[in-house]
Amino acid sequence: MTSFARSSRPAFVALAVALACAGPVPLKAVAARKAPAITLKVGDPAPAFVHGAWLKGAPLASFAKGQIYVLEFWGTHCGACIAAMPHVTELARTYAGKVTFIGVNVLESNKNPARTDRRVAAFVKAKGATMDYLVCRDTADGAMWKTWMLASGMPAIPATFVVDGSGRLVWKGHPTALDPVLEQLVAGRFDAAATETTAQTNAKIQRAIMAALKAKEWQKALDLTATYHPAEKDEQTFANNYKFQALLHLDPKAAEAMFVSAAAVEDSEDAGCFANTIAYEDDLPVAWYARAVPVLEKGAKDEKGLLGVLARAQLKAGDPASAAKSKALEIEDFKGKMNFILENHPEQGAVLKQHMQKLEAERKAYLAAASH
Repeated sequence: MTSFARSSRPAFVALAVALACAGPVPLKAVAARKAPAITLKVGDPAPAFVHGAWLKGAPLASFAKGQIYVLEFWGTHCGACIAAMPHVTELARTYAGKVTFIGVNVLESNKNPARTDRRVAAFVKAKGATMDYLVCRDTADGAMWKTWMLASGMPAIPATFVVDGSGRLVWKGHPTALDPVLEQLVAGRFDAAATETTAQTNAKIQRAIMAALKAKEWQKALDLTATYHPAEKDEQTFANNYKFQALLHLDPKAAEAMFVSAAAVEDSEDAGCFANTIAYEDDLPVAWYARAVPVLEKGAKDEKGLLGVLARAQLKAGDPASAAKSKALEIEDFKGKMNFILENHPEQGAVLKQHMQKLEAERKAYLAAASH
């Protein structure tokens, strides 16, 4: 794993690990399906709004003419969804009376619907004021997931849809990019077609950059980054990381300058992504791995999912003993999350078991290296 595109991570990572560059990732069962044809596009009439259990606020039967709506699709297993909730709440308060915000819970286990309803309701209650907008669950047959997300080609959460006062879908994307959309829409100057064209162009360029990085066509990847101008904050972090990865191989001094500058910023997402990339790169000078270690150590204090990346960097920095300790902590953390994952997604059992075996094998290898 050398770059951090949202759709590239396996399902158990999306469920159990929160990396510094984490983003919305589809569940394995969903990702394995053949992508359906896109039948819902920006500018089309919005699909019907239906819901299963209503969890917070006064129930909404349908969209009212003249009102703007924001639908935020989320799941209890989705770290990026949870991280976005306070910001969505802030926007809901800012545009109170002008925009109606609805959190739509999707992708939960259907093995025991009543039990899942209670668990999700308890989750929403516990969030309290940090989730201060309307909240409902999808229908039992996943109508919202099918008619909104799959139909629009967005099979990953969090995912946000905006419906204007005429009942048309005018925007879809990640909640971190919602601010300018609402500002312009409420002011009556939002150009949905132009915004969507820009988004599609950026997505095409991003795919080309990732393909170049995978093929180790470093100069091509670097050239493409100059044409990539994403609107979303998360995607800008990815863009910076793509450039950094290419420079690691083309101009190490320039890459070092990027790393030092990012690391000097408190809680820098760029520094976290750069350190992740370094850890997964092979055959770099040892000094690079040594630079990544303190950034990853700091990040792992809050994001336990970084422990495995930290262990990888420590090993490559020539410290297998510390790598073994970090790996042991990663295993402990992963065990603590398995019950939750299996309760809601029992189909992930084989994947989780395989991953645990991999972690144990890595820890043994690190211990062996430390003993020599």
